[in-house]
Amino acid sequence: MSETKRSWPPRRNIVVGLVAILGIVFSSVVYLSARKNEQRRIEAEFMRRAETRSAHTRERIAQYEGGLFGLSYLLLASQKVTREEFSIAANAMLTRYPGITALEWVAVVPEEKRLEIEETITTELGRPFQFTRPNHQGGIERAPSAPIHYPILYVEPMAGNERAFGFDLAFGPTIKDLANARRHRQVTVSRRIRLIQETADLSSVIFIWPVFKNIEEAPQLLGYVQGVFRLSAILTRDLNGTDGDALDILWIDPREEAPQYRELFSYSPTETLPLLETSFASPEAFAVRIPVGDRHWVALHRPNSAWLASQST
Repeated sequence: MSETKRSWPPRRNIVVGLVAILGIVFSSVVYLSARKNEQRRIEAEFMRRAETRSAHTRERIAQYEGGLFGLSYLLLASQKVTREEFSIAANAMLTRYPGITALEWVAVVPEEKRLEIEETITTELGRPFQFTRPNHQGGIERAPSAPIHYPILYVEPMAGNERAFGFDLAFGPTIKDLANARRHRQVTVSRRIRLIQETADLSSVIFIWPVFKNIEEAPQLLGYVQGVFRLSAILTRDLNGTDGDALDILWIDPREEAPQYRELFSYSPTETLPLLETSFASPEAFAVRIPVGDRHWVALHRPNSAWLASQST
């Protein structure tokens, strides 16, 4: 018995083909729509996390500035705060605001008052005290004469900051910042610097608050309250295991042009090398402005590759 080959009518073949094509088109449309919605969701989540982290940073910086103002008000109210009184007030602030490297009182001392101040503190401490500056060998030496000296007379905590005690800022990297704070009578923030008490690379900034008396009549500068902060403590606190898992972040100071001062600090949950500003030149990068004293920093964000991979379905 012979077999006959079964054939579909031409019209039915056309219908089957159209159905298949429509199925493929419909599936493609659904896929592309789902993918677009997913990309929107990932982008929205990334933006939310970036804005949340920057809001936390702004809030922390505002707390530091407020604490420094309170400490400056103590000095203004007394005008003759003792070392013990400064220590009590400073340690209360250190306890309330973790992440502060040091709190300091910088006096304004004319040359003719220098010896008197040095002798008074020598007697108070029971050991030699003098105004100092760094030398070329990496140590410290007696600061030379100057019309006005700006020695750090109080510092808390002392442990770890011994080299800063007595440091004459007339010979330091922030002398222009002191002048700006005096001129504008507001908190001034240094550029990224290396502290005299540290051997690491540029890793800190200093918040400088001028203290005046007789502000309304004849303002007289008494000195400066300084808060010393490591950038890592200000910028990356509480990032691990939180919204920061999604983010690569680079903080920059737009006022500065040289990369060693402009690129403040970077964070990545996966990369160990510092991030460069050029690596944030992609369309998905997101910038947030952060006011910091008389400056503003910019936080550059990009989605971390590992987090992106975990979000894709």
